[in-house]
Order: sequence, then structure tokens, then C-alpha cells
Amino acid sequence: MSSLSAAAASVHNAQAEAPSAPPRVLIVDDVADSRAVLSCRFVSHDFEVVEADCGAEALRLVQEQTFDVMLLDVMLPDMNGTEVLGRIREKFFYLPDLEQPRPPDLPPGLMRLRIVVRND
Repeated sequence: MSSLSAAAASVHNAQAEAPSAPPRVLIVDDVADSRAVLSCRFVSHDFEVVEADCGAEALRLVQEQTFDVMLLDVMLPDMNGTEVLGRIREKFFYLPDLEQPRPPDLPPGLMRLRIVVRND
């Protein structure tokens, strides 16, 4: 099972209590072809996909909408992915996903975080 399939299964299991809405993923990448490939993969796993082509758009979307998963490119035209995460951390509570080991097929330079958003 690929990491994407495992991640999709994990999110679907977590949402089993609320089956009325599909899980939502935000894909942030400045390369349109990359977004299209990832979008197809997630749609095939019954996710609702929202795309952003830069960090500023991702930050706007995170403030306006709720997502179960965010795939964030490290190199974006207006800011890097680490800066986007930093700005999200300033506004929302986050928790590193330390309970699960790093998947062996996760390329170097990628981080896996569980971000818990509270809109109180």
C-alpha cells in the first residue's frame, strides 16, 4: 500500500463518525501538473480537493475553510512551505505527528505534521 493510500485510509477511518461529508484536502504547489496528478489521486480516493498555487492563497484558504489534510510544497514562488507552516502555527494550534514512524518512502525534506485547527 502506498503512503498516499495509507494516508487516505487513515483519514477515512478518522471520518467514519461523520460519513456525510467527504474528507477535504488542500494541495499547495506552484506546479500545475503536480497539483493535477495529486488531485486525481485524492479524488480517486473520494476526497474533496481544493488547490492553491502559492503560500498566500494557502493561508487565505486555511483561514476560510476546514481541511482534513494539507499537502504543502516546500518551494513556492512567494514563500517557502516552512514559512507557510510557521504562519499557520501563529494562528492555530498544531501537534507534530510523533506517534507514527516516518514512512520509508517519504522523500527527504518532507515533513509530516498533524495540524489541529480550533476556530474558537
